[in-house]
Amino acid sequence: MVLAANRIMTLAVFFLVIGHVVATEAEIGEVVAGYDVAGDVDRDVDQGEIFYLNYVLPKLSENGCLKCHARGYIRPTISYESMFRRLAIGDSAENNVVIYKIANVRSFSQQIPNHPGGQRCATIDAEPCKSIRQWWEIEFGLHRTDK
Repeated sequence: MVLAANRIMTLAVFFLVIGHVVATEAEIGEVVAGYDVAGDVDRDVDQGEIFYLNYVLPKLSENGCLKCHARGYIRPTISYESMFRRLAIGDSAENNVVIYKIANVRSFSQQIPNHPGGQRCATIDAEPCKSIRQWWEIEFGLHRTDK
């Protein structure tokens, strides 16, 4: 219970500090008020989620991703669960849906980008791709064997 309460406070402070650019106070209140503490009490928080919340989410925010994805009108939302589902589609840190989207890899043409928000990483070694690749390695190991 304490862990869940601390997580709520951390998220609230995070959104208050950087979210003022991308969300109104009313929207922040809805996020915090809508957080299901009871649903998180029995859930284990693993190293991948901790890394995501502490390193990946701030890099996505610095990169401007929350301008569209935090408001709920563009999927996916930038929640751990939503991003993890996309991270799991692929077989390496460089070959997964999240990297393809934000690095704008494998677009059909320049007129039809893979990511409508544009290329968010200059290379896959630049942020936020660098942190996302590290996150993939934490979640799945250096080389995924269960393809």
